[in-house]
Amino acid sequence: MYVDDERGGPMTGARPGDLIVKRPFEGPWLVVDHDLGNVLVTHWPGRLLAVEAPEPATRGERDATEAIRARFRPGGRFTGTFRVRVERVLPVALLFGEAGDRVVDVIEAGRGLDAEAAGVLADGVDPEGGGEQAAAWRRWLDEQPNGYLYSGGGGVLAVAGAGPVGSPIGAGFGVIQRVVHRAAVGVSSRSTGTARSTSPSLGRAR
Repeated sequence: MYVDDERGGPMTGARPGDLIVKRPFEGPWLVVDHDLGNVLVTHWPGRLLAVEAPEPATRGERDATEAIRARFRPGGRFTGTFRVRVERVLPVALLFGEAGDRVVDVIEAGRGLDAEAAGVLADGVDPEGGGEQAAAWRRWLDEQPNGYLYSGGGGVLAVAGAGPVGSPIGAGFGVIQRVVHRAAVGVSSRSTGTARSTSPSLGRAR
């Protein structure tokens, strides 16, 4: 379970050994993913927690749990619940594949982007980079069970459906894009006194 403590909620500050019961028993519920490849990283920074969903202890919890289970077919990718026990804190880098630690370094660098660093990056854009990116995506897609159905290229952040995870670094590309965009908006607002409210478009593979 990925937890964004800065946004608040029932899991804020949860530590190993804590039993979290969300009340009232109505949505949105707590989501326990069954696989790291399914974990959504919608905000950064955050924590990755290993949790279990204990059986409900009260009549109200049982009724609420049954209502949730009725919405999903058995064997799905996640469990909806109102009750979890935190087992341990995991390295968040696990969400980004074998190079997870280096991906986290890039994400943190993106969070701290300033005008000077942005200028250096802009001046250092490799004109051949797009072709290299497309080739890297092609190599990765060739290794995925359904990769033959898709093509990868410039601007692609994830290819949902190609395999167990959406990219060679899981949700990493999307996280990098969001933190860099947020930093860029901050730099722009400080330099001009205004901030753009539009959201960037995300590349999609077809």
